[in-house]
Amino acid sequence: MFLLLVSPKCKQIRKRLPGRQKIGKIACSAEVTSLPSQKSRKSPTTLRNEIGKGRFGTVYLGFFNDRTQVAVKLLSQLSSQGSKEFQAEAVLLTWVHHKNLVSLLGYCHDERNLALIYEYMGQGSLQDHLSGKIDSLGVLSWEQRVKIAFQAAQGLDYLHNVCRPPIIHRDVKSSNILLDHDFIAKLTDFGLSRVFNDEKKTETSTAVVGTAGYLDPE
Repeated sequence: MFLLLVSPKCKQIRKRLPGRQKIGKIACSAEVTSLPSQKSRKSPTTLRNEIGKGRFGTVYLGFFNDRTQVAVKLLSQLSSQGSKEFQAEAVLLTWVHHKNLVSLLGYCHDERNLALIYEYMGQGSLQDHLSGKIDSLGVLSWEQRVKIAFQAAQGLDYLHNVCRPPIIHRDVKSSNILLDHDFIAKLTDFGLSRVFNDEKKTETSTAVVGTAGYLDPE
């Protein structure tokens, strides 16, 4: 079991700049930058139980003292490229807000550690359900699947057509579509996302990014 204690303060007023607050003793002496759109909390957060693993880090289930659940992604210290993607995701999610995008609640960054704190998505990922990893609720109905696909598309539409400048996710797959307790679908993992020049109608990128099996073979 993994145990980590932090004590973030989150400010409510979205227009204020994010504040930096010291956190309690963890594996490092770090600070949490809490996003201004979140509620103020002084209570410590307890992290335990690994709930996921990505390309560059591990995700743990966490609890504030008021029992609010959060998901905390910790960057693996073995990853150098991952640090850039973590920071890119933190910066991007501080200024995008949509019902079909996972909300970033805060982040911790010092010389040795980097963590992103998200809202907790209680029903796991779409991949978990399609692969049978979560079978306690049975197989997703066609109605649920269509609803999830539509909601994921709404999140992408927001990134492509509402955000200025536009944002391209570049790693859309079933494991990056998370479901909350009410089966509302939300996109996550924005580390590979790219912000495009709003003045250009088209833009070409020659860098190959994403996940094998989801890339255009051409």
